[in-house]
Amino acid sequence: MYIKLYRTPTDFNYSCRKQLLIEEAKNNMFIGNLDNAINVYKNEMCLCGEIINHDQTELVFMCNSKKQLFLFTPTDNTDNHVYAFLSKELSKANFQINGIKSDTFIADLFAIEYSKQIKNNFKTNMCMSILVLKTLKQIKLHELEVRKITLKEKYTFTQDQVTFISESIFGQEGLYFLIKNNIPVSQAAIRRKISMGGVYTPLEHRKNGYSTTLVYQLAKRILEDGNPYCVVHTDADEPISNRMYINIGFEYIADMKDIIFY
Repeated sequence: MYIKLYRTPTDFNYSCRKQLLIEEAKNNMFIGNLDNAINVYKNEMCLCGEIINHDQTELVFMCNSKKQLFLFTPTDNTDNHVYAFLSKELSKANFQINGIKSDTFIADLFAIEYSKQIKNNFKTNMCMSILVLKTLKQIKLHELEVRKITLKEKYTFTQDQVTFISESIFGQEGLYFLIKNNIPVSQAAIRRKISMGGVYTPLEHRKNGYSTTLVYQLAKRILEDGNPYCVVHTDADEPISNRMYINIGFEYIADMKDIIFY
């Protein structure tokens, strides 16, 4: 067993993207961060590699500029020795990982092994459900404007919103507001063509179906843009928002976990 590191995310992308695309919906967050590393951050500060065993890739991994680790096993490998090996190699190289976002089971496997190496604890920050939409259901919607937002708009933006808008460089990718009487009543974002996230409705506008309208309209755009499906990552502990997605036509496909080390 050995580790193969890549000089840049571009090199990693050239060699490993096909493997990630085998389960594209599950790996959407991984691929999105890889695309950002290449196109937005221009290959800055990113660790990418493979764990190879008997000429077979058992694990592909990438650590982004925030030191968040993304993992995928094309062989569905659940042997803890693979994750122990990666943990030891990262520790020997003095490469610090702040967190991991991956399939629930392998996220746990890596977290256990890595915490042994760094002598730190870890905790689950969020359990996520990955939902996919292929066909929209017919539901009643508000007839309100959906507006793609730029930094030239006269709204007060959070730093996260500024960062996301600045990083949105492909097609329909970007931040969207649902507008009523020139006031944003809900927000959501399109990421990496097929993905949606950042859904938020201010407290005073909730329970009016605004987020449902916005998510529906953005999902429709994604499908009409020629994509085979739309994918979202939801908080598994938020049944109300998950019910909204199911009512629109999303279906559950997998679990994911966000773990942090401290």
